[in-house]
Amino acid sequence: MIQVADTRVDGRVKSCRIHDLLRDLAISEGKEEKLFEVDENIDDGNILPTSVRRLIIRGFYYPKLSRKIGQLVHLKYLCLSGFHWTIMLPPSIEGLVNLQTLDSSNQSIYIPHTICKLQQMRHLTCRDGWISSRQSMRERWVYGHLDFHKMTNLQTLYLRSGDWLKDDNLGKLTNLKQLKLREMNPRSLEGLFRSVS
Repeated sequence: MIQVADTRVDGRVKSCRIHDLLRDLAISEGKEEKLFEVDENIDDGNILPTSVRRLIIRGFYYPKLSRKIGQLVHLKYLCLSGFHWTIMLPPSIEGLVNLQTLDSSNQSIYIPHTICKLQQMRHLTCRDGWISSRQSMRERWVYGHLDFHKMTNLQTLYLRSGDWLKDDNLGKLTNLKQLKLREMNPRSLEGLFRSVS
């Protein structure tokens, strides 16, 4: 029932897949027990119930998520993978007040600055992700420059470097246990060194 999908050069198993019958059985049992829902056709007009706590969205061609995703207030885990283009998260993600994990693995992802409002966030694992520093003049005046330091529960952070490294943001993340930054430039390095000193 479990099949080898791909092998490495040395003959070891690289990835597996399950047989369609086993998949169908698992889905029907999961629905019966109300463990999860499967929707194969997520588009702008079709969003899951607001009570969903875990959401995994795998590959489709139009990588701009609906702004309705911000209505999933109980969501704790969001995984995005298998997209063919850069994923564009909408600013409405600030509505995901209970989100603890955002995982895009190696997927290219654009994260709006409103993510800084998610104080429950523990794991931001977006190796090829970057946070927009685009804020309106009003937002900068009221909130200051990217309140990244307010994500005090953050334990794991994998991102590209950027403007969010300014203002000693990393130094204020006292629960941070794992940090991986990509594409460091001299300005980002200066902010990083200021944060750890």
